[in-house]
Amino acid sequence: MKTLIHILLIVSLCSCGNTKTQEKPLTAQTVAVDVRAAWEKSVCPIAIMVDNAPEGLNEIGVYAEIVDAMPEERLAFHGVKFNKKGSAFVSDNPNAVTSDTAMALSICYPVREGLSPNTSLSLEAPFNENLIGKEIRRTDTVSGYAFVSEIEMASSMAVLQLTTESDDISDKLQGLKVYGDGIAITGTYKPYSGEWTDLSRGGFVEATDADCLMANGREHNIYLVPTSEPSSVQIFATVNGREMSVRTNLPPMAAGSLTRLNLRKESQTLKISGSWVATKRPIVINDVCAVDTVKIGHYLRNDGYVVSQLDSLCVAMVIETDGKHGKAVAINDCDGSFLYGNLATGRTFETIDGERKEGLVNPPSMNAIDSSNVIAFTPSMTFSPDCALGFKDGAEMTNTLLSKFGKPDDQSMLMPVKRNPASYVPSLAELVGLYYIFNPVKGKYDYISGIMPLTEDYLTSSESSATSLWTINFDKGIITGTASKQYAKAKLRLFYLF
Repeated sequence: MKTLIHILLIVSLCSCGNTKTQEKPLTAQTVAVDVRAAWEKSVCPIAIMVDNAPEGLNEIGVYAEIVDAMPEERLAFHGVKFNKKGSAFVSDNPNAVTSDTAMALSICYPVREGLSPNTSLSLEAPFNENLIGKEIRRTDTVSGYAFVSEIEMASSMAVLQLTTESDDISDKLQGLKVYGDGIAITGTYKPYSGEWTDLSRGGFVEATDADCLMANGREHNIYLVPTSEPSSVQIFATVNGREMSVRTNLPPMAAGSLTRLNLRKESQTLKISGSWVATKRPIVINDVCAVDTVKIGHYLRNDGYVVSQLDSLCVAMVIETDGKHGKAVAINDCDGSFLYGNLATGRTFETIDGERKEGLVNPPSMNAIDSSNVIAFTPSMTFSPDCALGFKDGAEMTNTLLSKFGKPDDQSMLMPVKRNPASYVPSLAELVGLYYIFNPVKGKYDYISGIMPLTEDYLTSSESSATSLWTINFDKGIITGTASKQYAKAKLRLFYLF
């Protein structure tokens, strides 16, 4: 009996021990699940607001070190891209979540994926804009986010801004660069702190956007490594295949500063026509068409760049291009009406037959129209450049007038030209070509968008005699060469070279 009792006690004790052994892993597993569920409820994505975000800043680089997280969640903040959505920058990575509202952020632009704040890069000229983000405040109580960080971007570059003018609006600028013993051409850069070290100085730094017209109003920003000392430099410009230069002194150039030099070409000589310095400049991110990608229907902006979408800076639409240079027509008429005035290029134009002074371009119906007044026109037709419908270089005639009559009065058609870089009064042939575009075979020119229609009579730069000029009426397609230079006021639609 005692033996039986001993056996039962042993079995009983063994059974109790087995039960406890089975319950421990189940309890630990339940706790782990509960902890994970609680963590998942507490984590949220973060949003970054950039207070001074410039137009075109659509992404930033973000780095943050998170200790209490899964490996994939830590990596989601290790030198990654945050994209702009609405007014905030957020990550598209679902693992970029945290409950750490005290997490320190490092911000940079451009995005340097996979790099930490301690990583250095070797950079060489020509340099681009480099930005760092400085947190100015944080909100921890925004619904749907672990926190919202407000950032102010600052540049770690100094800018030498060069503008160019010319005594000939058709001059092409093919290169622009600066040389100086104090100019850094290579260096080591930390993208999250903006720190430059190991600089190599003495060399050329080129503008990357200098393939354009010299007089188009473009501001060429050459990004330089900041300096604490003044320096002597030489500016080189290549115009129409010929290089010219001018020497000057630059002040110390701190990060975020701008030093501007206005260059002007006169009689094959390069001069500095003005300069100024700003200790703080606005940040600019350009989103423009690359060289050799410009198309008919793109838009020319007042800063000299061409873009594919119409925006508030656009002044003209491209109507002719080789992919790099070409012509554009103004989106709007000049305000008011104007006179050709007491001007003369010394060149006059007749019609093809040398007799007619008036006619209708491509009338839609021949009923009740004298066939002798009909002028057939298509861009593919060949006209002699000696006749009014064949000369397509209004820029040349406008340039001649500007050189002879540099101080026009308020009613002169040259006044708007003086106000708008690279603009000119089109020739009759150019305006007739524009009339053909706006009155095409149905569906041929679908790209016309955002341009105010042309109505009534327009001036041209084509003279028909010493006292008269050619005009065109866009309502009916009537061209006439009997308009008085001094008394016939008409509308003005400028063309632009780019």
